[in-house]
Amino acid sequence: MNQLFSLYIVKYSLFSLLVFSLLTACQKEELIIPSQLENVDHQRIESRSTAPMADAHDALVAIEWYRMVNELIKTTPGYTPPVASRALGYIGVGFYEAMYPGNPGRMSLAGQLTDLHEEMLPFVDFEDHYHWGIIANSYFLRMTEHLFPNATETTKQAVNTLYWQWADNYFDYDLVEFGDREQIMERSVDFGFAMADAIFEWSAADAIGHEGYLKNFPSDYTMPQGREHWQPTGSQLIPLQPYWGQVRTFIPNSSNSISLKAPIPFLLLRTLFSSGKLERSIMLDKN
Repeated sequence: MNQLFSLYIVKYSLFSLLVFSLLTACQKEELIIPSQLENVDHQRIESRSTAPMADAHDALVAIEWYRMVNELIKTTPGYTPPVASRALGYIGVGFYEAMYPGNPGRMSLAGQLTDLHEEMLPFVDFEDHYHWGIIANSYFLRMTEHLFPNATETTKQAVNTLYWQWADNYFDYDLVEFGDREQIMERSVDFGFAMADAIFEWSAADAIGHEGYLKNFPSDYTMPQGREHWQPTGSQLIPLQPYWGQVRTFIPNSSNSISLKAPIPFLLLRTLFSSGKLERSIMLDKN
């Protein structure tokens, strides 16, 4: 089980790691902003803000928060590999959406991912200044609160401690030359919280995957009958997440575009499984 868990985490962490790399990206281009509904072609415009952009900050805040997420996954009840992989995916998407306005040349995933639309997400005001580290710190706090409400009290305390450590660290950041310190900090915190709220609301619209930690082994599932189907080998009579194939995909209609061959019909005599059972049956009859 631990080995399988690790494979899931490695596989589904790749998207989150790609998102995470945005904090360390350094390129000087024009800034792409959301289309604001009228500019559907994502026109490039210059930001009037002179405050440091997201790529001016190191990635340590993201590194420490992803370590905390991994700890939450390991210690929170119900966080099986499918549930953990889904959480990592939504955390990664939201983190990207929170950071991309501060990374020149990036554009939103809204309109590209299933049921994620621009009007669902908060916008930054490019006339104002933001602190992207504060945005990241606030985003991760609110998102972990949304996705891990049943975390242990010990882990919840660790989450709050991590948040305030970074909040105190950023409080010493020199923001005077960019405007009112308190306004910049409050604006940044609000945007981080708002993005987490929006992404979680989007994730909750996926009825099958939402709160998957509460329904790993749904009691309403009826096992199909027949020797070709999975059968329990121990006390666990219901398979893990039997409806997981119906979870909403990030890419629209991606499951429909994949052509898979039908499963091997194990009831046919030409299969190795059935041939072996038939041969054994004949041998028993002879004896």
